Amino acid sequence: MFPLLVLVVLAAIDVQLGQRADLFIAPVGDVEIVRFHAIQGEQVKLTCIPADSLALKAQVLDETLTPVVPLTEGLSGEKLVLSFVAPATGAYSARLEGSGAATGGHGACSVKTKSTLPSGWTLKQTFDTADSVERAGRPGLIAKLTLTHQESHKKPLPAALVGPSGPIDLTAFEKSAGKDKRKYAIPFPEDGTFSLQIETNTAKGPLSVKLTVVEKAAPAVVAENYVLPALHAGLLWHASEDPDVAKPSPPSCQEVKQRLASIAPRAGRFFIPGLSNNLDCAVIEAKAQGAFVAAVVWIGANTAANDAELTRGIDLALQGRIDVLLIGNEVLLREEVSSAYLISMIQQAQVALPDSTALVGTADTWHELLTHPDVVAACDTCGVNIYPIHEFIPIADAPTYLVCRYMMVDAAYAIPVFISETGWPTQGAPQGAAKPSVKNARKYLREVLGWAELANVDCYPFASHDEAWKDGIQAHFGLFKQNGAPKANAAGLVRGDLGSGLIEPDTLPGGAGAPAITLDSYPPLGAKGPLAGAIQHTNPYAAEITLYIHVGAAGWWIKPTAAQPFIWPECGGTWSEAQWWSAPSDLVADQICAFLFPIGYQPPTALGLPAIPAAAYADAIAWTCVTR
Repeated sequence: MFPLLVLVVLAAIDVQLGQRADLFIAPVGDVEIVRFHAIQGEQVKLTCIPADSLALKAQVLDETLTPVVPLTEGLSGEKLVLSFVAPATGAYSARLEGSGAATGGHGACSVKTKSTLPSGWTLKQTFDTADSVERAGRPGLIAKLTLTHQESHKKPLPAALVGPSGPIDLTAFEKSAGKDKRKYAIPFPEDGTFSLQIETNTAKGPLSVKLTVVEKAAPAVVAENYVLPALHAGLLWHASEDPDVAKPSPPSCQEVKQRLASIAPRAGRFFIPGLSNNLDCAVIEAKAQGAFVAAVVWIGANTAANDAELTRGIDLALQGRIDVLLIGNEVLLREEVSSAYLISMIQQAQVALPDSTALVGTADTWHELLTHPDVVAACDTCGVNIYPIHEFIPIADAPTYLVCRYMMVDAAYAIPVFISETGWPTQGAPQGAAKPSVKNARKYLREVLGWAELANVDCYPFASHDEAWKDGIQAHFGLFKQNGAPKANAAGLVRGDLGSGLIEPDTLPGGAGAPAITLDSYPPLGAKGPLAGAIQHTNPYAAEITLYIHVGAAGWWIKPTAAQPFIWPECGGTWSEAQWWSAPSDLVADQICAFLFPIGYQPPTALGLPAIPAAAYADAIAWTCVTR
């Protein structure tokens, strides 16, 4: 028998029958409580499906902590079903505990409740005089009431309905009406009781009353413990904000703290996207809740605002409230400051935090990080933002695409790299073949987070809440609505019950063999057109491509440009470059060479040289040339 005292001290998850509660349960010693309401005579079935090799123990108790279903033990990895008929109307608790080897992995339990109302619950009766009807129920039920007078009359039916809290305004619940009939759908109140006082009109004859009860559709319930390892805290909205306004009203410090506290149980790490607009209060609250905090010093075109934000970030880091201080988020993508300026800001933070445990870095898209090795070289760590939907990658390929782009950045640099932003919107216009939907958002996050957990990569899903003040699909990335209610795409995102994690791309296209690069497609001499080819027998996620073209007497030139001489292969090993030429004379290049280098390599430049530098041949993984 379980020690009943535990029920007093453990947090419980309240569900309606018909809902699913997603729980995080460890193999040994972890206990979760699911509470629900049932009606006397109601048949209730709870099904708990564990993940992987987790075994479960469970029992059901009533309000007095008396066992209704005795302790039941399930087999490893098999679902556990508890069925019973409610002996009384009231609250019940299902107590679930993981069991198994102490070294076993964590698992998740999805508890689904199903009920059948007892016989005799449906009422169909004709009343000649005033009377009352009462039913003991539970929250989540809806009473479907039909009133019909036997005699036709043009005036409205005079039936007066009174619930436990007083008269019921029927106009609020009216669904359909005729001369003689009224239909209402009235939710059961929170205390589960439902009573109606019925008045008849003798001039119209007896009143026929039909009362049936249906289940209210209910979304899944997300457990109040760990839902995700990490989460991007999108807290910048106002409770009274009109979704149509262009920008949000900055919330107060107290509002920000309250919002952060409401989601703090759902993640152990938080990405705070700035420190202005009282978002520094989110940093303070997150650390007070014991979370790991990665916070952004927002960098833009306003240098005075940048300095103020940097000062605040340094202060919070010195107080031990920030674990990763990111100087700028996608500032390179927005082209608001130069690389040199960003590096100077990063270095200022590092100088100010010599004895701090906080790491200093920046966050940007995968392409910008690979294009700016000088910025990354100044960092202790960096975050990479990857959104396959913005690159029109369909959902079937999106999780693997994220992994391959992350692998490229991680292979290019020796510092720790994490995923600072990624996600999938639940609604909005299709982005090419990439379609926003709840189903796709949930699939994407389950697969990506499952891989991140398996690969031990910090990954911050964007974002905690919807941001209705943004445009297009950007408004719909949240796991929660602006009011904090979980969205359907959040259901089931529980640590230990994510995707398999087995989504890493092929790291050796073509199989074993000597590394090679091909240039299979190119325009004729003097014409515009893309270059395309493939790499084989080498890891495309640890490689980059540089072009050298020969323009007659003008010599050899590095391409696409001297400032940005990199082409990165696609996830399957193919590569292409549409804008390989930068001057009309490039179109008459009589030779084009493609060199495959290790990612992160700085190729020797060529600006009108008589030959490709010897170092390029010496350091290349492979190379190929074509003559036009």
